[in-house]
Amino acid sequence: MTETAIFEETLSELSERVLRSLPQDGEITSWEIKNKLHISSSMLYLALGRLSAENKIRIIPEQLNYRVLLSEKTGN
Repeated sequence: MTETAIFEETLSELSERVLRSLPQDGEITSWEIKNKLHISSSMLYLALGRLSAENKIRIIPEQLNYRVLLSEKTGN
C-alpha cells in the first residue's frame, strides 16, 4: 500500500472515531474531542474537515475552540 493510501485509511478510521465520540443530542468542543481520543490537533482538524464536507457534522466557531455536533441529516 502506498503512503497516500495508508494516510487515507488512517484518516477515514479516525473520522469514524470522531463521529462515534459525538453526543447524539448535544454538542462537544473540539478540545474535548482531542483530549478524549488522544489525537493531535492536525489529525483532529483533518477529520473534522472531512466529516463536515460529508455533511455529517456541523462546526460552530466559538472563540479559540469550535463546538461540534451531528448534522440533522446524520443525527437520530
